[in-house]
Amino acid sequence: SLAAFVSVNAVTGEIAAAQHLNVHTMSSLVFNVTAFHQNRSAIFSEVTVNISLYDDGHSGVVVFSGRTNFSVPQHQPISSTVATVSAILMDYDGANFSVDYSITGVNGGSNSMFAISSSGIITNTGSLDYVAQNLYTIVVRATNRWAPTNFATRTVTLHVLDTNEHAPVVTGALSIVVQQDAAPGTQITTLSYTDADATEPNRASTLQIIAGNAAGFVSFNAGTGVVSLSSAITSLSSVNLTILATNLAAPYLNSTSVLYITINPVNMLSPVFTTANYTGTIDLSVVSTGSAIMTINASDADLYAPFANVSFYINSTDSIVLQSFTIRTVRTGGSSTGTLALTAIFDFSSVTQYSFNIGATDNGLPARATNMAVRLVVLPSLPIFTQASYSVIVNETAAVGAHLTTLTLAPQGKTGVDVVFSLQGTDPHVTVNPSTGVITLASALQYD
Repeated sequence: SLAAFVSVNAVTGEIAAAQHLNVHTMSSLVFNVTAFHQNRSAIFSEVTVNISLYDDGHSGVVVFSGRTNFSVPQHQPISSTVATVSAILMDYDGANFSVDYSITGVNGGSNSMFAISSSGIITNTGSLDYVAQNLYTIVVRATNRWAPTNFATRTVTLHVLDTNEHAPVVTGALSIVVQQDAAPGTQITTLSYTDADATEPNRASTLQIIAGNAAGFVSFNAGTGVVSLSSAITSLSSVNLTILATNLAAPYLNSTSVLYITINPVNMLSPVFTTANYTGTIDLSVVSTGSAIMTINASDADLYAPFANVSFYINSTDSIVLQSFTIRTVRTGGSSTGTLALTAIFDFSSVTQYSFNIGATDNGLPARATNMAVRLVVLPSLPIFTQASYSVIVNETAAVGAHLTTLTLAPQGKTGVDVVFSLQGTDPHVTVNPSTGVITLASALQYD
């Protein structure tokens, strides 16, 4: 059984321990060693060997215990505890002794990135950033403090965890111009967000409209970020929407941005006349150059005031119409009034009526116009004698057919109109030429 504890070299005679010799289980070893002659084994001699054991107090092995895998959030303050190791010198006699720790290697950084205390606490001496380096392996050596020197090493794995440190920021076109005539459902912009955090869910966020959309001006698809018109635009007022971006991970950081929407006015409507057409008369007995013939009213319901300004014009290629009339525009509030006036009077024999259009145009780009049909019937002027009365002296001996006088008309109103002269009454002594107005003696006169 001694062969389990000691061995002897058959050539040199060196005696060595075959295993750990524990002073607590044996105090000494006593055995005989025999030396034989190589050729004549019967010739030999023996010697007794007595080995006494004593306690050296610090011999043994260094042993680590505990976990080897650690995780720590990024950006911890300097000198924060990131890992802990534990080792002892397990003496062969069963006693345990303290050890000294040191860091002999760091994979992922330099040895100076970490420090270790006499109690095995590992702390960071530099900043731990998930994006820069998220995994370190640290080699720790534990060495006994007495001779003979024994040591052991342990590899510690340190995971740097991403943390939610940054609020999301809304991205996309945040200053939009929308045409007034944009149809409901028109997509006006697409919003998204950015987040400086490295991993999910720290960089995942939701978007929502939290202010400015009480009237439901737009609809927002939180999944796609698309902002669309909900209904037709009925106001030119700008719309400012507050957009909230919120992280999905604690501590649920957030930020707000404003989406500015400006409405660009569009000339959408044409002027509207109060009447679709007009028929009237021009009485040459009472009008003169510059007289107002008719008034026209029209309005434009466009939201943008400059586009709603209406002006009137004579829409005709007839030179007589263009020479005979002019039109003036007066604007009051949201409506306009046009006055058609006479600028020239043509002979009734050539002009008995006017038919043309009056146009109403707004001030939009491009302009919109509407026409109203106009028909004016010309009434000839009444014949007006140059004298209120005529007085003629005739001798009773005047012959039948004698010229007594000629009736003449004043040059007012239209000229060239067929005028028929006739006598009012039944006096048999005179007659009047219906065409010339010449009055002649129709029968002999008798003074008595």
